[in-house]
Amino acid sequence: MSKFLSFFVSNLIIKFFMFGSQILVALYLTPKEMGGIKTTQTIVELVVTLSILGLNTAFLREYSISKQEHEKKEIKSFCFNLILYASVLITFFSILMANFSTINIYSILYLTVPFVSLSTLIIYFYQVDDMYLKLSLSQFKVKMISASLIIISTYFFGVIGFLISTVILSIFSFYYLLRPFIRDIKHFKYNKILATRCFNISKYALLSTVLGVITNYTSFYIASGLYQDSNALGYLAFAMNIFLAFEILTSTIQQYFLPKLTKLSDTIKIWEIEFNKLNVKLIMSHLILSVFFYYTFSSLESLSIVKDFKYYDSIYYLKIFIISWGISGFSAYKLIAILSLGRVKYTFIYNIIMLPIVIISSYFFISKYNVDGVVYGKVFISLISCFIIKYCFFLAVKIFK
Repeated sequence: MSKFLSFFVSNLIIKFFMFGSQILVALYLTPKEMGGIKTTQTIVELVVTLSILGLNTAFLREYSISKQEHEKKEIKSFCFNLILYASVLITFFSILMANFSTINIYSILYLTVPFVSLSTLIIYFYQVDDMYLKLSLSQFKVKMISASLIIISTYFFGVIGFLISTVILSIFSFYYLLRPFIRDIKHFKYNKILATRCFNISKYALLSTVLGVITNYTSFYIASGLYQDSNALGYLAFAMNIFLAFEILTSTIQQYFLPKLTKLSDTIKIWEIEFNKLNVKLIMSHLILSVFFYYTFSSLESLSIVKDFKYYDSIYYLKIFIISWGISGFSAYKLIAILSLGRVKYTFIYNIIMLPIVIISSYFFISKYNVDGVVYGKVFISLISCFIIKYCFFLAVKIFK
């Protein structure tokens, strides 16, 4: 538990610092620039997801059940090098496909794809090796340096400074996190048996994650397509950047407990008891935090000094996002339970079901309420997803009984 607390507290500090840096960066950018950055970042996130090939999920499963040390090193090297080659290739084609005359300077962010993709896997390296304290300290240092330099660059050079510093710091972050594992990933040898095992998991994980990213940002894609020149899109983008801290908090908890549950998956009765106890605690914590932050932002919204802030309108969006986050807490941790059992296809089924629901509901709410419809749709989608995840969880666990 002490390892989790150190990991959790350091992440809270990082999120708090990043929260402050987002506000400071926004002071030096226009709402339209914020909207342009966010639109490109959502596309980059999709490209990163494609580059990872679902191998992060396969790695976590295979590494957690592996007993031999040489097998563990081989799994690390295999997943790292495949993601390396895939991310470089996909980045190259993404840049070729990007029309710089229409996407403009924001296309620079595509250069972060290989480094972000590999850093995502490296974080799992720390977790499966139980190096939570070292990971916390490394992430803390990286985020402090990155946030500080991005703020300074944006202050002096505006949006260009933000974009270039983001690329440079993604390289720095990747190298800093990789250092303890350089020996593990040096010798790459293609293992057909390992590849078969990994791809049996990763094919569903990739499809599921791609659908998840598309589903997550569908409403923003629709809004940005319909209201490209709207300042409201910039206010929404700012709120989404702040709200990202809440989503990362959920994923941090998921990432911590996923390998723990995976190790228990051989005995379904023990796994079920432990997960049920854990799930109740996490749901209660989720609800308490949701209520706390909703009233915190409501109080902040009423302060006269805040009303002069350039992105004051973002607070309303943020409050609605937090309502959706509170609702999602009822089902979010069932997804990692499904993954821990190796039943990745059920997360894929969940995303397949959700995609048309998200597209139709997002279009309906945005058509009716303009940009505000993005946050209203988010609440509706969170409610629906709770029932669908519950059903997929039931199917995944039923097989083992």
